[in-house]
Amino acid sequence: MIGYLDGEIKSLEQDKCLLVVSGVGYEVVAHGQALQRCQLAANQVFYIHHHIREDGQCLYGFLSARERDLFRIVIQMQGVGPKLGLVICGSISEEALLRAVADKDVARFKCIKGVGARMAERLVVELKPKLAKWQPILTSPSLARDGDVIGDVIEALAQLGYTSGSLMDMVRSLFEPGMTSDALLKKSLRSLAKC
Repeated sequence: MIGYLDGEIKSLEQDKCLLVVSGVGYEVVAHGQALQRCQLAANQVFYIHHHIREDGQCLYGFLSARERDLFRIVIQMQGVGPKLGLVICGSISEEALLRAVADKDVARFKCIKGVGARMAERLVVELKPKLAKWQPILTSPSLARDGDVIGDVIEALAQLGYTSGSLMDMVRSLFEPGMTSDALLKKSLRSLAKC
């Protein structure tokens, strides 16, 4: 089993990259946020989840062992395969995921592309015992407040009927430090009205 790769990025695509390690090219599938941090010809480390099925193998890459471990917990859920697990891990931060599970915040999961109401409810229920001993990384109070503001706005938009999978990325991109929930919600609604 492959668990770690350290090499040079030869090509980047929307959902994968070609990583050359000692002359061998490995196709590594990763979520968009991870790939945005990668650069061509740069040395890159990936913590790998090596997924083997009857019809093939796939390497899922993460920038930290912790993120890979969280992905492994998520894909243990019934109905969540590696592709959906990758979408979930790429759409919601670890802190927001832990908070959503603790608060039984089904709406937060429904904002993720590919996660419907029934799946969101199952994630909240089934992840709770698996993440009970998972210790969140402590962030500064200001970062925690920023995450709360973004989370509040995403929840408000979901209640208004907006459920696009890219909603979280859009709200994060519009957020500015010190912004209130009301200001961010207004800015998000203006942006959505232009679409």
